[in-house]
Amino acid sequence: MKKTKIGLLSTASVLLFALAAVTSVIATSGSIGCLSPASCVASDTLPLNGPGSSATATVWLYGSTLASGTTVHYFVCPESANTCSSASGTANGWSWAFTPTSGTTGTGSPCTGTSCEGNGVGSPSTLSLEVTAPTTVTSTNNVEDLTIYACYGTGNFYTCNSQYEFIAALTITSTVPQFTLGLGLAIAIGLVGLVLVAKKRTSPNLASTAGIAAAA
Repeated sequence: MKKTKIGLLSTASVLLFALAAVTSVIATSGSIGCLSPASCVASDTLPLNGPGSSATATVWLYGSTLASGTTVHYFVCPESANTCSSASGTANGWSWAFTPTSGTTGTGSPCTGTSCEGNGVGSPSTLSLEVTAPTTVTSTNNVEDLTIYACYGTGNFYTCNSQYEFIAALTITSTVPQFTLGLGLAIAIGLVGLVLVAKKRTSPNLASTAGIAAAA
């Protein structure tokens, strides 16, 4: 009888622990979304103009079930990272910086009834990711996926520097051409010019050809 009671108590403890874990996951749900530019809003992409150029995406944490006034920590890492412990970094010639590295949630429009940060809500109310492309771009480093992680409290999620609980994430794909728009256009025009010159040099002189035919 005692063994049965102990078994039931152990089972109950496991169930309560599991329920608490599930409740914790549910209680910390939320989403990160792009606010600008339009390409990021539409498809989570951030196009850059050319080698060494920079671009900025603004985002917000919304629909969170965190209590208003909760401190949120932000981390950004590339797809290749095994851990994520900083809001800025470098990889494959790319560099990035997310600001601010932390803030507090708030309530109010446009997320009435929930807890958010960014888009005019919370403190600070502007969250941004600045990305800089490699100075030398090749076919192997012209695209970089960066994931923004929002974290809070105390936990051990590896995407949250192994010291916070995970809330939400957003992956932004940055792309860059191998040449700037102006340089690429100049190269294209130059190539067309070379082709036209080559054709002119190899084409027969029609007037001379006509004269030779008449003489014959």
